[in-house]
Amino acid sequence: MALPYRTAAAMERPIRRPCSVLNFPPRRKLTFDYNKYSYYMRCMESNIAFLCSDIGRLFRKRFGELARQSGPTGAQWRALLVVQRYPGINQGMLAEHLDVEPITACRMVDRLEQAKLIERRRDPNDRRAWALFLTEAAVPTVSELKATGARLLDWVTSDLTEQEVETLSRCLSKIRDKIVTAEENGSQQESHNG
Repeated sequence: MALPYRTAAAMERPIRRPCSVLNFPPRRKLTFDYNKYSYYMRCMESNIAFLCSDIGRLFRKRFGELARQSGPTGAQWRALLVVQRYPGINQGMLAEHLDVEPITACRMVDRLEQAKLIERRRDPNDRRAWALFLTEAAVPTVSELKATGARLLDWVTSDLTEQEVETLSRCLSKIRDKIVTAEENGSQQESHNG
């Protein structure tokens, strides 16, 4: 099948696709849009899962911008905080907590080890596994990251009352707990069926 011939002038113009069929807005020239997500928000405004996901993404993005002075990247500071919370965690569990592939977590730990922020020690229970621990040099970095996170959270919730913050936290905790319980029950169900 021969491709249709397009003139030089036609090549400069974008091909118009029927956006209405795909339910996407028509493409426009790239300009600064103050409400970049307005189309998507209209479509998803009543979807709480999308809202939670979007808030998490925006938190990570803003925190990454604020934490750049500390040194680690956004993914690396998350790894540092997980290792601080669970000293001796192995790379596989770290990958699970960060929701990344194990090889990605391994490379992240390699970089943090080169920066002298994490150390690997042999796991006494499994010679093949490495246990991860923060170094003394990581303690001030982690403290700075926590302070940055606290300032960000204070700024984000500054328009809410204490009662609204407590209610929001309680509601989100209930949703998270229900999902975790369902995952645990699903895992138990699979082991019984398996």
